[in-house]
Amino acid sequence: MPPPEHPSPRAQIKSDLSTVVLVDEEGAHVRSTAALRVLRHCGRPWSLLYCCVWVPAPVRDAGYNLVAALRYRVFGKSEDACRRMTKDMRRRFLSV
Repeated sequence: MPPPEHPSPRAQIKSDLSTVVLVDEEGAHVRSTAALRVLRHCGRPWSLLYCCVWVPAPVRDAGYNLVAALRYRVFGKSEDACRRMTKDMRRRFLSV
């Protein structure tokens, strides 16, 4: 059987689950690109941040990594609660 003409988006994703991954009709996206593509659908003012997609990916990803490293200091972290995944939430994730 010949290989598919276009590899599936899932085949393009590494098994590293330390970052956000978005698979949509245009393929698989990670880090800042995935985050910006999600924000594009969140309504204003968040959707306005999608214009940052024109910033080169290495620069955007550096900012993404900085926010990821500082997020608990900036936004806080709840130590007494861990959110459990519902069946509806589980359907949104790829199994690895």
